[in-house]
Amino acid sequence: MNPAPEVSRLANGVRVVSLHQPGRASAAAAIAWGGGAHAEGAGEAGLAHLAEHLLFPDDPDDLAAFDAMGGRVNAWSNHEYSVFHAHTSMARLSEAIGRLSRRLALGTDVVIEDDFQREREAIRRERFAEGDTALEQAHARCLGRPPPCPPADTLAHATPEALRRFIARELRGDALCVGVAGDLTHAEAVAACAALGELPTSTNASTATDSALHWRSGLREALADGGPPGLLWLMPAPRRGTTEASALALAERALCGGLSAPLFRTLRARGLAYGLHSMRDERGTGGYWALQVVCLPAMATAVAGIVETTLNAATSGLAPDMLAAAWSALACESLLAGDDPAMCAEHLALSGLLGTPSAPAPPARPAPDAVRAALANAWARHARFVTGAAPALSRQAPT
Repeated sequence: MNPAPEVSRLANGVRVVSLHQPGRASAAAAIAWGGGAHAEGAGEAGLAHLAEHLLFPDDPDDLAAFDAMGGRVNAWSNHEYSVFHAHTSMARLSEAIGRLSRRLALGTDVVIEDDFQREREAIRRERFAEGDTALEQAHARCLGRPPPCPPADTLAHATPEALRRFIARELRGDALCVGVAGDLTHAEAVAACAALGELPTSTNASTATDSALHWRSGLREALADGGPPGLLWLMPAPRRGTTEASALALAERALCGGLSAPLFRTLRARGLAYGLHSMRDERGTGGYWALQVVCLPAMATAVAGIVETTLNAATSGLAPDMLAAAWSALACESLLAGDDPAMCAEHLALSGLLGTPSAPAPPARPAPDAVRAALANAWARHARFVTGAAPALSRQAPT
């Protein structure tokens, strides 16, 4: 089992959470910034993603150094946060952290007209390449939000000035947490992050929150999303770190987390589905559990019947052997995450950003009644969507 991580704060509020992993040849770091899409105000859609692109090092010297390091240095963003991460040799990790930190410390200075235009176009191309917007559309409808803009309209009205205002407001010390895992001391980890101490302590940061959002249960709609045909169920999910979240995670794993799980096994045996995909986003009130089945439109009614019959039955309780197998798998995955510097660093950063820094470890095993209650609460509020459909097919949604 991993020891408890060490935690420090820079003078401006940046948290540094490190876990000493002796004997590792590689090491990793993740810088988590709370300036995700949730922080965008009116007229700012897409600015968090654009900020992530421009805050990633672009200097030729930095890029050449990253190439020479090997390993992986990259960034990504979602609704809740942006993450800048590096997984490389022990000897080069402090350098990688320093280069990522110095770029972030530039703040609004990274917004240069030519770079702005290039990265805005890159994001627009990403949106076209991804094509499938089913989950985005369904989530927006469940929360009563405006639908996501089409790829062609992504960041169409964004300006450098608007992006500078967003970064100036959101990029501050207390919105950052650095997770470091490897065979280096906590003092070395803190020293590598020194440049982040140049960021402001606090600003007029966004107070945007999902707490006022209300989940719209019982929706039955078709989406024109450009993705594969099939069905998508969306349910609200409890916030990460809660007992309810652990219980729902166990239910999800038992129902659809493996080759022998009931949903996959039944759909496969009937030849009804090309793919079963399940994921949870545990951000809080706006979090969700998404269950998507790829199937031909002619199979949709039969697929809906199997999925909904299975979930309805499961709300009365899952068999002990199913729960035991699912818990064994989740516990093993926690151990694997704790043994992998990259996964561990990201966990340290994200848990630290939420104010509860911890090393990867399985939480206390939920009681069967807690699992049943968490699943029943989620399923009672589910919505169902037909995916990959043209608008004219909306009336063909299975009933």
